[in-house]
Amino acid sequence: MKYVTPLSDAEITTLQQMHAHHPSRRDRMRAHSLLLSHQRYPIPQIARLYQVDQRRVPAWMARWQAWGFVGL
Repeated sequence: MKYVTPLSDAEITTLQQMHAHHPSRRDRMRAHSLLLSHQRYPIPQIARLYQVDQRRVPAWMARWQAWGFVGL
């Protein structure tokens, strides 16, 4: 099973803040998806939660890996 690479405490805090306060629903969803992956939720479960195609979640993770917060 594929998961996001372990997040630092600072990344977790920032992603939690994004999830709670970002004006864009899409950005809040992506931030929360990364947090769930960090907690070892499987991709199919995250995709079901947000009602997106299962290919979207790994794409978000790949953008995170490549560009960090800018990729979200």
